[in-house]
Amino acid sequence: FHLRTGVRFHDGERFTAAAVVASWARTLRAGRARGGVPAGYLELIDGAEAYAREQRRAIDGLTAVDDSTLDVALREPVASFPAMLARMTTAIDARTSRPDRPIGTGPWRWVSGAASDSVIVFARSGEYWGDAARMDSAKVRVVRDAHAPEAIATGVVDCLSTSSRRLVRRLSVRSDLRLSSSPAVGLRRLIVNFRRPLLADVRVREALQVAVDVPTLARVLDYRDVDLSGNLLPPGSLGHERGHTPRTYSPERARQLMVAGGYDPRDTIVMWTTTASRDDSLRSEVYLVRDYWRAAGFSVRVLAEDGDYDRVLSGQVDITSMINHPRYPDPDALLFDRYHSSGTATANVGAFRDVRIDSLLMATRRVVDSTRRARSVRTAVAAIDSAVPSVVLWNQALTTASSLRVVGCPSNVYSQNYTTVRPADAARGRRG
Repeated sequence: FHLRTGVRFHDGERFTAAAVVASWARTLRAGRARGGVPAGYLELIDGAEAYAREQRRAIDGLTAVDDSTLDVALREPVASFPAMLARMTTAIDARTSRPDRPIGTGPWRWVSGAASDSVIVFARSGEYWGDAARMDSAKVRVVRDAHAPEAIATGVVDCLSTSSRRLVRRLSVRSDLRLSSSPAVGLRRLIVNFRRPLLADVRVREALQVAVDVPTLARVLDYRDVDLSGNLLPPGSLGHERGHTPRTYSPERARQLMVAGGYDPRDTIVMWTTTASRDDSLRSEVYLVRDYWRAAGFSVRVLAEDGDYDRVLSGQVDITSMINHPRYPDPDALLFDRYHSSGTATANVGAFRDVRIDSLLMATRRVVDSTRRARSVRTAVAAIDSAVPSVVLWNQALTTASSLRVVGCPSNVYSQNYTTVRPADAARGRRG
């Protein structure tokens, strides 16, 4: 890697290859201290795991050649590694940075607040190497969906991003807001929990998929901006199959598959979702899917409660409702983490395991040529699709709502640094 020169951290320290080595070394050791949590794919670097376990004093595959040249040797070929570095967990911080006082090189300088706080305050960095932020300061707030309309109406929030279609419906009728959307890259799916035996037969999982009329479901919910191709990869992704069509809705076929797969209608399928679905049950996809499944002959109960995925990870439920956005711009983020047996519990939520698919996913990582890699990705996607590890509904956008007080709120999934936000009056040539 050839690094940009003349860059400084917010505390004045020079940004160099040695600073990158030191930052990633701290990240690896910190990940180990938290119980072996993967350090944003830095563990792919040769010798990184040994260093994290304090078995080595340095990382073999990480060398600062000079101030602006960084040499990284991986323990095996991983074509997506450069894209992985776009993740927040691999961000490079200064030697004096702390979790409660982060110091980076970006357009915003930290002022106060921590990740656990409801408000974090930033100031514009006057030393930023790129386009400077248009505002003097910024506040990041955590706002619950139920409070979002009031927060944006009263000026507590100017830019708000959400993947909740229920919230988007509430915001779309407001005349005092602008709405914009990212590409449809968020995969909405109902993930089968393989820790439980009820849905172990692929024919039963196939029955769950064909028992749902997905296009009609989206139309009833008035989801106009979703991609209904049934593809595991969103449009624009390497390996996305144009013209892919979802499985045909067929309750009769679903009943045949249920019988062939040995499903007993007396066995109740427990589907977990959040209380937001319960509070909007008449227009919630989870409850409508439940009705489709019941009509086909499945016994289904919805468990709606907030919290993390403890009930899923501990094997207490059969299906969980989730939407996942890719963590970095590469198909590896949508496939390897979610479907390879080595994926973490928070990524491969359903504990899906398949030896053949593991092999195919490893193969996609090792192909550097983009044309060959796209073919390899499509082969892996076809295998995953045939295994039915989840019921795929659609790919949907991330929606950004902005007040009329400002312009320039970003709606990109990957890069949201808010440097373009500015007062609406200033955009019209008046002082603001």
